[in-house]
Amino acid sequence: MIENDKIKVLEQKIDLIMSHLGLSLPEPVVQAETKTDTSKLELELQKILNEIKVKKIKFRTTPPRSPVRLELLESLETLNGKKVILEAELSAKR
Repeated sequence: MIENDKIKVLEQKIDLIMSHLGLSLPEPVVQAETKTDTSKLELELQKILNEIKVKKIKFRTTPPRSPVRLELLESLETLNGKKVILEAELSAKR
């Protein structure tokens, strides 16, 4: 506590001296980094990747001549297309 009080008194003395002499410290320039929020895209990409994993497992367990297998293939192709688009958007924002 005593050191903090001494520091405050010194700062006040410096401020008084500088104001008496008409001097001022230049304001520090703060450069704000613009970070884009990619959490929504990352979450959506993760959902698609998880769905792809589930569909692949279902694809492996379905019989070879089942019509469900063709539907799974089509949905996997569309999910892969969405995955590529989201990865491109993420890389563009980073």
